[in-house]
Amino acid sequence: MSKVSVVLGCLLIVGCNGDDNDLSSKIYQLNSTSVSGKVTNDAIYNAKVWLDCNKNFEHDDVEHWAFTNETSSFTIDNVQKQEKLTCPLVALLDENTTDVNTGYRFENSILLSSIENKKMLTPLTTFVHTLV
Repeated sequence: MSKVSVVLGCLLIVGCNGDDNDLSSKIYQLNSTSVSGKVTNDAIYNAKVWLDCNKNFEHDDVEHWAFTNETSSFTIDNVQKQEKLTCPLVALLDENTTDVNTGYRFENSILLSSIENKKMLTPLTTFVHTLV
């Protein structure tokens, strides 16, 4: 018996205890991971970070996102492994975003980005991303 047959058999057995949506949810969870990183080297709080899979530099409803914490770190959960590898990260620093060290609230919106599968968003990564 091939490995594919065993995997398919296990999925069918798991699927017998629920409806099709339950099986789809379990398959989605098997392929899910998270993306963690930082926005700049400073402490930037409440910047919105998302995986920009359609590469339009706008957060769309279907794109996974998170906000940065007080140390500028973020974790985006329930990301498909393929999205993690192929979608660039974008961060929006706006009037809701604060530099923790200075207390400065951003008056104008700033977008930062990085190429696929990178975990740091800075002005330099944004520059490199625009060249690729």
